Formats: sequence, structure tokens, C-alpha cells
Amino acid sequence: MPVPIAIAALIILVLAPIWAYRWYQEPFLGLLLEPNNIVSRISDASWPAIEQGAKWPEQMVSLNGQPVTNAADVEKVLTTNGFSPLEAVFLDEQGYERTLRLTPIHVPLADWIKLFAIPYLAGLTFFLIGLWTYRMRGHLRAGRAFMAFAGAVSLTATTFFDMNTTQHVVLLWSLSLFMASGALVHLAFVFPQQMPFVDRWPLMRFLSWPVSILLALPAVRELLFPSSPRAYIQTWLMGYGYIAVTMMLFLVMLTVRIFRGESPVVRQQSRVIVFGAVIAFVPMMLFYLIPTVLGGQPLPFNAALYFPLLVILPLTVTYAILRYRLLDVDRILGKALTYTLVTALALVFFYLLVALLSIALSWRVGADNSLLIAIYLLLLVLGLTPLRNFIQRTIDRLFYPASADYHRTLNTLSSHLLVTPDLGRTLQFLREQMQQALKPEDLAIYLYDDDHRTYEEHTPGIRNKPVIPASDPLIGVLNNDSTAITCTLPTEN
Repeated sequence: MPVPIAIAALIILVLAPIWAYRWYQEPFLGLLLEPNNIVSRISDASWPAIEQGAKWPEQMVSLNGQPVTNAADVEKVLTTNGFSPLEAVFLDEQGYERTLRLTPIHVPLADWIKLFAIPYLAGLTFFLIGLWTYRMRGHLRAGRAFMAFAGAVSLTATTFFDMNTTQHVVLLWSLSLFMASGALVHLAFVFPQQMPFVDRWPLMRFLSWPVSILLALPAVRELLFPSSPRAYIQTWLMGYGYIAVTMMLFLVMLTVRIFRGESPVVRQQSRVIVFGAVIAFVPMMLFYLIPTVLGGQPLPFNAALYFPLLVILPLTVTYAILRYRLLDVDRILGKALTYTLVTALALVFFYLLVALLSIALSWRVGADNSLLIAIYLLLLVLGLTPLRNFIQRTIDRLFYPASADYHRTLNTLSSHLLVTPDLGRTLQFLREQMQQALKPEDLAIYLYDDDHRTYEEHTPGIRNKPVIPASDPLIGVLNNDSTAITCTLPTEN
């Protein structure tokens, strides 16, 4: 699944700029059009057609007396007419007709950047991050699932402009909504740790794909064989609802792993991804997807805001998949949260102090009052460090209890070593504990052979085990450094 999606994303990444540049050079009526020439929700009050009252979901049916049924028809009329005024006829949902006299303009460059360039760059970023992760971890289920998700979101972002303008691949844009949702659920099933039911029934990790296909079929039917000009809208609303549900499911499954994950590494990975997913998903869910699906009045879709925010998610997922210096990330996130809370409390305390002094002195104390500033600075000097330490300890206890897990693992190992003199059983127990605590992809245990002055691997079932001399530079580094060592190994081409 990830390879076909990646190929499709790559093709669109090449074609989308060509289509967008050609459209940019054409006359602009002052509105965007969805399939069947339905006026798009995406608009700007300064655009000519919008300024004169064109609105979603009216349908534009003719230009200068010539019937227009799709984007190609509109382009043909505008190419012939140029920038001369023309008459556009619109039909509302009740079938009432009205005519607007419009003068085409050059589309503002700022709007073109906002509607095409920014979503396109977000899609390109998704694709490159997904491709890099697939190259590094393509042998893992999580790596393949992430490539499928990144490719689908790349398609959604890079075809977003085409869906509202030239409509060469509007069907692909519709399908990408459901593909991205299915890939997100697939990723949630296998990363950062496979769900128990996937361990029992491995094919269950593909469960979201047939669901996505079934939900996408009505959208395909209405775009290819429309039952009415606006029928596709309901299928897109279904896609928006599906996206919102899968986003919430993704967050819920990660939150469950934070509190119930078997390994501290899994819990740390989940915290990192939740941090990115909240930034990427929550604004779009709260301000656009959910209000749109529920029939309310959503805020205008701000492509320049939502698509860049989405990029935060693949960055955090990639970081967690590669698992490079993951503990440092937790420490950074913890400190960022600490300083954010300290800053917020300091501001609250300042305005509380203003209110208290105003009450005590019976007159309104201004924020620039010298007495207020002196008292505030004194209290800040005395209380800032204790407050910061208290908040840091509280956050560490609530969100980053991994150190306790490692201590518990070490204590278990120590007690077992005291009662198990057999080397084979001890190594087996050590492997089990390391697998449970860290979930490594590969695990090798080396023991020192005093007779040969070498370190030999003790892993059952492996022949031709590599032997490391005691004089090897790696051994010197490990002996002199008490912290974990991260090594980059060359890959075979």
C-alpha cells in the first residue's frame, strides 16, 4: 500500500506546480469553484465575485451566455474573454437564478501563495519525511504505515488547490481524504507498539482500509456520475467526519499507551507523538471539521494555518520511530511545559497583586506603578525558583515517570542475580527484562572472556558471532563513558 500511494504523491508533486502556475496567469473571476462549478467555501471578501455576493453553495451555470458545467468550460470562456467585463449566471439551492456582472482580475500573489504554495510545501514536507522514514525503517510495520499516511496527506495538501481551481485530479483529492484517515488508524494500530489484538490477529492492522474504501465509494460515484450538482457535498462531509473520528481515535489510542504501555520507551514515544498530534489536529478539528460536519458555521478554512500545523505530526512520529535521543526530547518537552506554566502563573500573580494593592490602598494602582513593580520583583526573586522546582517535580511525577520504571527493572535484575547462579538462565532473564523495558529491535549481550581478552556475544541460535577484542576503540569508549552510546552503522546498498 505505501508504494502506490508514494508514487501517486510523487507524480502530483511534479504536476501540481505546472497546473497552478498556468491558472495563476489566467484571468480570475474573484471566486473559486468546486466540482460542477459550485462556489467554494474558500473565499475572500475583496475578490470581485465574492464582493458582489456570490457564495457557497451557489452554482455558476453560464458566462456571457455560454453554458459552463466544469472548470475546463470556465477556462475556455475566460481565455477568450480576457479581462473584459462579463455576465455570470448563478443558481441557488432553490433553483432561483441571478446574474452578476464581473470584471476579471489578476489573482493576488499573496492569495496564490496562501492557497497553493503553502499547502504544496506542506505536502512536499510530508512526502520527504515519509520517504526518509521509509528508507530508514521500511522493514518495520510502523515505517510502512507511516509512509502510507504521509503519502496520503501529501496528496491531500498538493491537490487542495487543484480541487478548487483546475480540477484535473479532484477525484484523487476526494480519495486522499479517506486514504489519509485509513492510514492514520493503521498507524495507530502498530505504532509505537502493536495493539494486543493485532498481535493475536495480524491482519487486523488493515481493518481501516476496507472501511475507508466503503466510505469513499459514494464520493467516487457522485463525482463520476452525479445524481445532482451538490450531491458530492454530503460525501465530502462524510470524509470530514471520518477524518475527525480517526484523529480522535489516534489521540485516544496514544493516550491509552501513555498510561498502560508495557514499556517506558513506548510511553515516552506516545507522549512525544501526542504532543505533535494535539498541535496538528486539534485546531482543525475544533474550528473547521467538527463545526462543518455538524452543520454549524465553521471559521473559514485557513490553508496557510492548518497545513503547516499538520507538519508537526510527521516530525514527532519520525522522531519516535527512529528513537534517536528520545529521552532528551522528553526532557525538552518537560522543561518547555514547566517554563510555560511558570510564565503563566507569574502573569496571573502580577495582575492579582495589582488587584490586591488597589483594594488595600483604596485607589486604582496602574501596571507601571513603581511600588507595584518593586514588590513584584522582590516576590519574584524570592519565589520563582521554588515555584519552578515545584512545577518541574510535579510534571516529572505525572508525565515522565520513566526513571521509576528503570529503577524497578534494575532492582528486579539485582534480586534475580542473587538467586540464579546459572549463566544461561541469567542471560535469558536479562534478555526478557530488556525486551520488556526498552522494546529494542535487536538485542545482543556481550560478555568478557578473560582467557582470550575478548568480548563475545551470547545470543542463542546465532552462528559466526562477531568477537570484539578488548583493545577495540569501542570498548575504550564504553569503559570511559557511563552514559548510553548512540552509534550510526553503515547501510548496505
